[in-house]
Amino acid sequence: MSSSAESSSAESFGWAAFTDRPAPATLELISPASELLAALGRSRERLEAERAAHRRAVAVWLAAAAEQAVRAHQLGGLLDEHEKALEAAGLERVHWRLGIVQRQMTTALDELELKVVDPIGKPFDETEHLVDVAGWLPGAEFPAEVVAETLEPIVLHHDETVRRGRVIMGPPPTGSDTPRTDTNTDEETA
Repeated sequence: MSSSAESSSAESFGWAAFTDRPAPATLELISPASELLAALGRSRERLEAERAAHRRAVAVWLAAAAEQAVRAHQLGGLLDEHEKALEAAGLERVHWRLGIVQRQMTTALDELELKVVDPIGKPFDETEHLVDVAGWLPGAEFPAEVVAETLEPIVLHHDETVRRGRVIMGPPPTGSDTPRTDTNTDEETA
């Protein structure tokens, strides 16, 4: 026993209810393995971009920390150099307090594993890859080409050079030598 309602609903849900539609000219089927490889490739690109951004951020941080290490080293040298003058002027307490601040700065930089190296007295061959020569000052006290003065020390991080030093080299005189200098230091321009 079939009613007309049942027959019309059966016809509306049969294959006759569907119409043909045009298929794309080319149909590319991608395997799940290919899709997974493409997704992994995109993930790898994002990871490499993040790693590059991290390396740039670390380089900026290291450069700023190295700058502070140089300045802390220079402050220590200035305090040592002017200790007697500060005491003569009645400023021994100021000298003492500045020394504390300088040591605190150095301790903080040590915790970052930054190492400050003063190359004074070292031979040129040993330091040439670690320093920029700002000038030459021949003198009889120099047996060979050595670092005569350190304008800025070398800064290392895990034994890698973060910042090259700036020095004045002291070669022995050769008779016709006159002092050759290119010593525009920060102190002279300040």
